Formats: sequence, C-alpha cells, structure tokens
Amino acid sequence: MKKTLLIAGLMIMTRFLTASADVDPNFYVYLCFGQSNMEGNATPEAQDMTGVDDRFQMLACVDFQNPVRKMGEWYTATPPIVRQGTGLGMADYFGRTMVANLPQDIKVGVVDVAIGGTSIKGFLQEEVADYIKGEADWFKGYMAAYDNGPYKRLVDMAKIAQKSGVIKGILLHQGETDNCQTDWPQKVKKVYDRLIADLGLNAADIPLFVGETVSQAAGGACWGHNAVIAKVPEVIPNSYVISSSDCPQKGDGLHFTAQGYRMMGARYAQKALKLMGIEAEIPEPMAGSVKVGSTERTYLQYVPKQLGSKRPLLISCHGMNQDAPYQKGMLKIESIADTAKFVTVFPQGENNSWDISGRKDINFILKIIDKMVEQYDIDPGRVYLSGFSMGGMFTYHAMNVIADRIAAFAPISGYTMSGVTANPNSRAVPIIHTHGTSDGVVPFENVQNNLNVWISHNHCDATPVVTKSYRGASHITRHVWGNGDNGVEVVLMELAGKDHFVSNDVVVTGDEIWNFCKKYSIEVEWPYVAPGLKPDKKYKSLQEIGNTAFAIVNEAEGKALFGSNNQNLDYQDYETAFNDGNSGYLFKLEESEVSGCYLLRLYTPDGAPYSIWGNKGYLNGFSTVADCSFILGLGKQNGQDVENGAVWEINYVDNGFTLKNKYTGKYLHNALSAKYNEPVSFTFCTLSETATGINTISYTHDISDNAIYDLNGRRVNESTLRPGIYIKNRKKIVIK
Repeated sequence: MKKTLLIAGLMIMTRFLTASADVDPNFYVYLCFGQSNMEGNATPEAQDMTGVDDRFQMLACVDFQNPVRKMGEWYTATPPIVRQGTGLGMADYFGRTMVANLPQDIKVGVVDVAIGGTSIKGFLQEEVADYIKGEADWFKGYMAAYDNGPYKRLVDMAKIAQKSGVIKGILLHQGETDNCQTDWPQKVKKVYDRLIADLGLNAADIPLFVGETVSQAAGGACWGHNAVIAKVPEVIPNSYVISSSDCPQKGDGLHFTAQGYRMMGARYAQKALKLMGIEAEIPEPMAGSVKVGSTERTYLQYVPKQLGSKRPLLISCHGMNQDAPYQKGMLKIESIADTAKFVTVFPQGENNSWDISGRKDINFILKIIDKMVEQYDIDPGRVYLSGFSMGGMFTYHAMNVIADRIAAFAPISGYTMSGVTANPNSRAVPIIHTHGTSDGVVPFENVQNNLNVWISHNHCDATPVVTKSYRGASHITRHVWGNGDNGVEVVLMELAGKDHFVSNDVVVTGDEIWNFCKKYSIEVEWPYVAPGLKPDKKYKSLQEIGNTAFAIVNEAEGKALFGSNNQNLDYQDYETAFNDGNSGYLFKLEESEVSGCYLLRLYTPDGAPYSIWGNKGYLNGFSTVADCSFILGLGKQNGQDVENGAVWEINYVDNGFTLKNKYTGKYLHNALSAKYNEPVSFTFCTLSETATGINTISYTHDISDNAIYDLNGRRVNESTLRPGIYIKNRKKIVIK
C-alpha cells in the first residue's frame, strides 16, 4: 500500500515538474476581453495580413473553420484572432508592437474573448444567463460560441495559456453598450478581481489596460463614456486608460477604422512596455481624419522620423476616380520627405472627386492644415499644395481662394478647364505645372492659356527662360517665367510624349515639386482667423427683427445653427455653418397657429425660401426616429413627426434669445432634439464679412482678469505663447 502511494506521489510530482518545465518565462501572455472593438470590427487590409512575426501568437478560444484552428491551441496571430468572421481589432497591433520592441528571445501571446454588442454583464457569471435571455437572436448566436459563458471560457483558455507562458496583463475594451453607466468601473473591478483570484495571480503584477471609446472629436456616439472609463484607476489601482484621441472611426460613431485599431493597439503596447521600462517608438499613423461640418473626412500622411519643429507641409490631391493610396503610390515622395524633413498629406476626396468651384474641399484642406500645425508644429507659412488631374484642377481653384494659406502650388496634368481667371485679390503665387504633351485626358495644348493668366497676374517676365534636355532628360523641357512680384516664378515642366500620369523616369516629379516649393514661404498669423461671415448686428427683440433674415448663433461657443445638405439641422463653427454649400444658415420669423409662438423658416444662401419635396422648410425641434432636429415642414408646417414640433416660444433673456419647443416643452441647445430643462442664450444677428466680433464675444467665464486667452476663450500659459491673435482684458492682442 505504502509502495503504491509512493509511486502515485512520484507520478504526480513528475507531471507537476514536467508541466512547470514547459512554462516559458519569456512567453508573455495577455488576456483580452470586451465587445466589438476588442473582437475586431474592421476589414483587415493587405498590410495587416502579411509580415506577422511568429513571436506573436494567439490562443484560439473557439474552433475556426477558415482558417482552420482548434480551440486551445496556439497559432501565429494573423487576423482574425478572436473568432471566424471577425476582423482587425485592438489585440492585433498590440502584439505586433510588443514583439517589435522586446528582445528577440521573448514571445507574446494573446487570449482574446470578446462578443460584439455585449454589456459588461456578459462577463459577470451571476448575471449572464438572465442577460442573454432578453437579447436578440444574433447576440445569442455570438454567446453560444462561448457556451453562454464568456468569462468561464476566458478563464479556461487562460489556464491553458499558463501551461506555456506567464500572464503579464489584461486588456479591456468595452463600454459602448453600457454608455455612461456610472457603476461600470465597479463591475469591471468584479471581473478583474475574479480573474486574479481564479488564475492565482498577484494584482500588483497584473496591470489592466482600459481603452477609450471613439472620441468626441472623431464623432464618437458614446464619447461620454470616456469620463466613466477615466474613473477606473480610482477603483483598480494597477489600471491605466488608453487614449483614443485622433483615432479615426468607420462613420457609425462606434467602431474604429483599420487604422484606428492599429493606433489603439500600438498605444496599449506602448503603455505596457513603459511599465517594463521600455520607451517604445510608435510609428506615426499612416492615416487620419478631420471633421468638416458634420462629415468626417480622411487622409493618408507620411511623417519622417525626428521631424523637428516648424517644418513644411506638402498636400497632394489625387485625380478623379482615384484615391489617396493611389496618389501616394504615384508620387513616391517618402524618401524626399525623409531627407528634407517635411510632412506629406494625401487627402481623400468624397466619391473620389473634388469640388473645383466651391468651398467644400477648400474647407477640408484648411482643416488638414490646422491639424498638422497643431499635431506636428508645422510652419503655417510653408504649406504647399499639389494635385494630379482633377486634383490639379482643384489646385488652380485653390490659387483663387486660399493663396493666403498656401505658399506655392504644384498642379500635375490638370488645370482650369474653362473660364480661367486669376482672382485680382489673390497675391502673386508661385506655380510649377507638370504636364505630358501626349496627355489624352487633359490636353497639353491648353496648359499655356492657364499659365498665361497667372504669369500676367504675377507680373512675371513675358518671355520664359527655356532649358531643353533638362537635367539630362532629353524628353523634358523646363520653361521659367521669372521676376514676378515678391520674386515668384511660374514654371512649366513639359514632358514630351508623356500621357496622363505622374512621370518618374530620369527626373522625379516629386523631387522637382519639392525643390521648387521649398524656396517659398508666406507670413501667416497664427492662430489663423479665417475670413468669412461673422456675427454683425445683434437684435434685442423680435419686433426689431421684423421680416429680416437672421442667423442663430451661440457666441459663447462660436457656433451657429444651419441646415446641412441632408436636411438635418447642424451646429458647427462659423466657417462651417456660413458656407454657401449648405442648405441655408439664415432664418425668418413666421407666426404659427399657436398664439405668441413662431415658426423659424429657413432661407438658402441666395436668399430664397428653402423647401424640401415641395414643402416649406422649418427648424423642427424633435424627431421620433433619432435624437436630432430637422429642417423639414410637412402637413401644416408644424413638424414632420409631431404636432407643434416646429413651433417655438422665443424670449429675450440676459442678452440672448431662448428657444423653447412647444411639443417637448424643452429648450434647444444644439442640433439635437429640444430636450434640455435649462435654456441657453442664442444671438439673433445679421452677418458680415467685415464684422470684428472678436472684441464683443460673450464668454461663460470671466476673461477680464489680466490673463491671456485664445480665440476659443481658453486660458493660455503666457510663457508658452506662440505668435498669433489672443484676448486680454476682453481686447484682441497680436503676439508677434
């Protein structure tokens, strides 16, 4: 009997020692859980499907059919890594960034259990069963893949992972379903504490990394939950919040783009590595976005390492039916940018085209410039614009509109197709135009007509200096019209026999553009105050307004109400709101059927009454289908959805007008439904190009305390001031 027990004991000890011997201390394992952003909601792109270091491993937490993977086994972490049918997520570039910055003898593995749409209750064992019962069939299907117990699956898989490596941390991305629920951090703590206990871990050794939802600036639908996420470190000491700032989203306000997941994953890794004492160099994002009105616009970018401060920016626009990646691939300017240290941005046109006569894409370019100056400390006086084909046409359009923001222009195979003019108010502008003589899309023979207008406008020499076989290229002739105002030149690069494409043989187009543009700079006051319509005459009573059309603005926020192109009410900065491309931004009072109340009739930028589907357009304060307001007026013009939805009780209170909706009984604050208990003051005013406005802005806080503020009313540290326009004691000051 004793012998039998001894043998049994030796066998158990042998198994234990064998298992312990299999654990690799250099295999770092991270547990991941959450909902769809952790699960992976973006379609992987070509760059995501190749080059995954086999030191980055994933433990299959479900069985896969394609690719074939068996639950509980390790695989190289090529997406999808959560389950079949998912996409790129947070964990992908977390692992890639980790192995890229850790010694070669260290591997990284992820154990990822995530369910699209789940509440944090999905990971609480005492709540999950009842929670699943009340959910939709599609959600029940997701849960069934984990036997309706995602927490148990995570623990079971983690225990398998512990046989191979050492758990080093936990990644969480969840909260959209629990948006703004204040008890969310406490529920997260329950899950975290149970994982620590069930896996025999020490909380002091296991950090929790919690990612933010899509940010407000990026158009996040649940951005308010980030304030709740910020409180997690208060209840879990060894926890860290991962910022989602500047991470682009897909357009639904909930899910990131593939680039957004790359950025977020790298940020998770950067924090994890920093806790190990490793300062990871995270590559600059290859893509970004800016908000133009209510639309999120995207771009590609290239930022050299060790860029430095006050460096130049080159913006290059693609042709019609092309896109930003195609333009980036054609221009091949990265090596030039690396050497010369400038940032290059490739904007993406809506529907792969450009607005070559209006302000829509002009505003897009200006937003890009503003962001680049802020993000990379770009010199606002050394910004250059180029474009191919339709992008070249847009470049010519920009010469007439924003020559005060662009130091030099470089159109390629594109020009103004008809009625070429030079804005007499535009400064003399440097131009380098590149064009093939055999261009079958935009004919070469009309290039000279376009250039002549600008040669004359710039007061350049009438006769060019001509260099044939330029830089040894027998097919290239360079024409230079020099000695223009302020020393500007107009250059034509004539490419004999070349068709409609960027030429990079012998002479590199990007190189020529850079060598030309880098000679030029302009003076730009910063922060830049955009020209355009601004509040002018301000009314103090409805009787004073009478039948006059007026704008509705919130001066404290510097924003205005306007009709966007999809018939929704919108609420944006003045530059965006007072744009002739909008449905309208002026309103007139009309008496309603409710005594003492008014309708607010929308008028188009050309002064005509706005209509939709033959019906009058009014500001409606309520929608039954979404939390928004419309510019609609159907039936009796009392609102599309509800009686009196477009009827307003308007009162002048404390230097402004309040708008109370007769259907909801609540106040309007912005482009959402009239749903607020407290009123907000709007200014009813006329608009003017020459309105000063800046010295009469009303702020919600005191700015007459001898401190310095920016144009948005934010206090600025005087020791860090850059040249620009500021406010001190309610007066505009200019810092040189």
